[in-house]
Amino acid sequence: YRAVLFESYILVSVGGLDPIYYYAYRPFFFTLIGVIILLHFLWFTMFIRMGWLLVMKGETHDLSEHKQGEEQLNAQKRSNPLASNGKAAKEKSS
Repeated sequence: YRAVLFESYILVSVGGLDPIYYYAYRPFFFTLIGVIILLHFLWFTMFIRMGWLLVMKGETHDLSEHKQGEEQLNAQKRSNPLASNGKAAKEKSS
């Protein structure tokens, strides 16, 4: 990120980019690069949390699930516990 902030002007100094375009689009590209860096931190922390849950508790869990969808799934499991692992469907077919 530091190289983009301080060394990107080299394109203008060697004649590869018109200064008008550089100054017009610089804030846009700086913002985009900052956002992608923040997303990388977010994804990395999610992977670390998922790995920690797997190692410490032995359970897998999608940390990106919406809470409302998760509550609906848990309510469905409570109302019909056999349907969650497929036994109810097998018993009905036989």
